[in-house]
Amino acid sequence: MLESSSNAAAGTLLGTSRRRRSFGSRALQAAVPYALILPVLAVIGVILGYPLYWLVKLSTERYGLFELIRHAGVSVGLDNYRSVLHDSVFWHTLLRTVVFTAANVTLTMVLGMLIALLLVRVSAVVRVLLSSGLVLVWSMPVVVAVQVWYWMTNFENGVVNYVLTQLQLGDFFQYVIEQPVNLPRQKSAMLPIVNKDVEATKVSIYNEATHAKFPLHGLRFKNTTGLHLMQGPITVFEDNSYAGDSRVMDLQPNEERLLSYAIDLGTEVEPVVKHDPNRFTALKINKGLLYTTTRSRESKTYNVKNRSEHERTVLIEHPFRQGFNIVSKDKPKERSRDVYRFELKIAAGKTASQEVAEECDVTQAVSLTNSDDQQIRIFVQDNAASPKLKEALQQAIGLRSKVAATQRELQQHQKLLGDITQDQVRLRANLKEMPQTAAAYKRYRDKFDKQETEIEKLQATIKELQEAEHQQKKDYETFLGALNVE
Repeated sequence: MLESSSNAAAGTLLGTSRRRRSFGSRALQAAVPYALILPVLAVIGVILGYPLYWLVKLSTERYGLFELIRHAGVSVGLDNYRSVLHDSVFWHTLLRTVVFTAANVTLTMVLGMLIALLLVRVSAVVRVLLSSGLVLVWSMPVVVAVQVWYWMTNFENGVVNYVLTQLQLGDFFQYVIEQPVNLPRQKSAMLPIVNKDVEATKVSIYNEATHAKFPLHGLRFKNTTGLHLMQGPITVFEDNSYAGDSRVMDLQPNEERLLSYAIDLGTEVEPVVKHDPNRFTALKINKGLLYTTTRSRESKTYNVKNRSEHERTVLIEHPFRQGFNIVSKDKPKERSRDVYRFELKIAAGKTASQEVAEECDVTQAVSLTNSDDQQIRIFVQDNAASPKLKEALQQAIGLRSKVAATQRELQQHQKLLGDITQDQVRLRANLKEMPQTAAAYKRYRDKFDKQETEIEKLQATIKELQEAEHQQKKDYETFLGALNVE
């Protein structure tokens, strides 16, 4: 009995040990695949995670020209995301992207399923051919696109460069150094590419938006080298002394450009603005609308004082405004996209002034049916109105006066009818409370009867006045609708 119990216990322990070893073996076998792909996951995590980290970091920073030079952005938190999310263009673009992605994925799945079903039903040789074709279709566009773009944009023999050259578009140029240059090993040298004299005239450039009081020293620079000059910094020397620095954009041969390099403290400018009253220059009526052309005149006088010991040539830059025309006696020397330039020569210690007068015509439409008599009389009294137009406006005033008189009379009768109607309420209340044998009862009743007769007359008169008002308004509108006078 004891022996059998011990054998059973030993069997139980052996079974438990086997089950433990079996469980540990299965757990080890299950962990082996994960352990095998762990290095791959780590590499993919680094390859994808590092760029993703920098993408998120850069999206929370602001980069301007200064930050690009420092190679360090300024943290702005979530401002970039707020700016994008509040931009209506972003949501339109997102919607188009979602629609395109949904359509693309759907077509890809449908076509892929159809091709998969086709591959199952064809022979092995055809299946290999179709699979090879699909792989080529998937891989070749990238290779072909790279080669095509390389061929198109090649700076020497590319088709884009050839087309632009034939159309004379773009600014292709090159510098050729005819003499060979020899340099010792691990040495460098700065080579002068262009060494020619250029034309330059000293001027003072005044722009009120740049500096309200002083102009800037400048040069009217002309590229007389016969070569294309690339953009870059320019150092200006005057009488063998440093005068200032400037920057020039790309210059074609014989092209002129204005350069500024320092403040001219020896010249002072005071702009004085004058606004003249607006005046009508043309009036015409067409189908009930009075079209007025109002001329606005503005003038600005630039008072310039030369306190230096040398003569100054001052270029005054006056802003160009669309719709305004220069009407002053002195016309601008030139005009750029944004400003007019007036040239003024001033001797040493002298003062001069430059007046710039501009006019702008503005056309407005005024509805005569919505204008009162006082406003129409203003147009009648204006010198810009022709005699025919004044006569037409006088007729319009007469028709409006008839309508206004009828309306006033109608209002008076309506008010009188309202007063009588209100008084009848009082009479009804008194007749209801007063005995019929009272002396006042008969007087109230007679008054009530008279008022009824008067009410009938007033109602008839009001009806006639309403019809007359309607007819007069119709005549007035018909008159204006057929009116066409300049």
